[in-house]
Amino acid sequence: MLRLHRPARDETDVEQLLVIVSSAGAAAAWLWLRVGLPTPRCNLYTWTGIPCPTCGTTRAVRGFLTGDWALAWSSNPLVFTGLLVWCAIMCYALIVVCCKLPRLRIQTVLTPRVVLTAGGLVLLINWLYLLTN
Repeated sequence: MLRLHRPARDETDVEQLLVIVSSAGAAAAWLWLRVGLPTPRCNLYTWTGIPCPTCGTTRAVRGFLTGDWALAWSSNPLVFTGLLVWCAIMCYALIVVCCKLPRLRIQTVLTPRVVLTAGGLVLLINWLYLLTN
């Protein structure tokens, strides 16, 4: 269930904090890749030839930032999907912060167990995709 919420003066503006921190992180990642600094190597893949669940993340981010979405998807579909969701959330956050609009809040009945189980299944499906590619 969604509800609208106006933050109080003494309340942390989550959307504003999200915009600041995410923008700084995205700028740092872009600069890191642009300058050509070394990227992390997967030890599991190096030692065994088996990709880990996060293998392809750097290639996916590079592909996403350069507009090569086919490369981003094929490198790691979960990271690609996460980047799309992050962009949508950033657009929402920028709009509500700049226009001083009420914030959306989700009231849910999902338990941590359900969320962790669903997240684990998504991660497992992504890993199976990486293992078969």
